[in-house]
Amino acid sequence: MFSALSQGSPIYIIDKTDGLKYKTGEVVGVVQGNAFGGTFGTASFAPNGTVTLKVKVDNNVIDYPEVPINGSVMTYNNGATIVCETKQGLISELENTLQQTKQILADRPKYEQIVSDCESLLKEINPVFAKDKERDDRINSLDTKVTSMEGKLDKILNVLSSNNNPNIKL
Repeated sequence: MFSALSQGSPIYIIDKTDGLKYKTGEVVGVVQGNAFGGTFGTASFAPNGTVTLKVKVDNNVIDYPEVPINGSVMTYNNGATIVCETKQGLISELENTLQQTKQILADRPKYEQIVSDCESLLKEINPVFAKDKERDDRINSLDTKVTSMEGKLDKILNVLSSNNNPNIKL
């Protein structure tokens, strides 16, 4: 539990803001939260109190507020940052993230169908959406054709230049 931490204790962090990154921090301070009795380092706390952990991570000190002293895992930034007291807690959180992500991927066809159905209904109901979608589809089709033509032209130029034809200037 976070109540067992003291200055110098390791903290384990997963940062999900841009992929998954694992970091280890070190407790450099504990600041009293909603507290009325007991001790935690130099802070006092109520039996169900909270503290703010000051953690050194990558040569920066980061405050993690409202850490429940009875907990061992805390999330911040809408779940984008996970702070754990133990590596085992971190492993459990990673396993949960893996399972949730696998479930999301398994549901992908369902959501792709919902997108398709919504677009079809919007085309039917909203003429502006239909016109915009038709324009976007046409532009995407033209982009695909131009990209294909560029590839074919590159191949033709490579063949012609490899023949060392003196009449062809590239």
